[in-house]
Amino acid sequence: MSDASVQVTSPTPLVRPTPGLIRGLTGPLSVLTMLTAIAGVYWGLAGLWPRIAWPLVAFEIVTIVGCVFGLLVARGKFADGPGLTLLCVAGLIMTCGVLAWLGANKVHAGVNLKPFMLSRLGVAGILYALAAISEVWHSPAAAKTLTKAIAYAIVFVAIAGAFASFRNAPIMDKMQGWREAARLVGLAIAAILAVIGACGGVHLSIRAFTIAREPESAA
Repeated sequence: MSDASVQVTSPTPLVRPTPGLIRGLTGPLSVLTMLTAIAGVYWGLAGLWPRIAWPLVAFEIVTIVGCVFGLLVARGKFADGPGLTLLCVAGLIMTCGVLAWLGANKVHAGVNLKPFMLSRLGVAGILYALAAISEVWHSPAAAKTLTKAIAYAIVFVAIAGAFASFRNAPIMDKMQGWREAARLVGLAIAAILAVIGACGGVHLSIRAFTIAREPESAA
């Protein structure tokens, strides 16, 4: 009786071609965002020369790099995981847009940078939706997980928006006695919930894209 080696192979992840609609929308969005980032680099360097807005320049350069990956997705690259790639590009554009805005103190050389920051948030939201359409909605389990991620993200956005809206309100000022203790406890709870919302949203989003790429038998 001869020895026979038995090889157990794990199911290969599902690989679907990137839909043409996703590629067709990702390309123009990446190009437009890249052009605005190039303009941001120029304005950060020349707007108040020789006083350079280094945070603005640095984050705009990183945004350009992210747009390059978006263009690669539009050209059909990363076919084994276009959704997760777009998710990373969207997160990078969103994060750099906010940090560039804050790093330049929201205004540079007399130009209000808030519209540019909001446009980056809009682009990131569209790319996130395209990422979901490209992969997640093929799997009910992945769609359910992504829905949970969106719920966590809504909690974070709501709390962050409340902090931004009430940053100059009397409740943010120091109080006396038990009111101050209650204020600090409330702020601490809100901050903890915001962190949970952010972390839960990121984790479940990545998990949703992972589930979408698993074989149907494992999903």
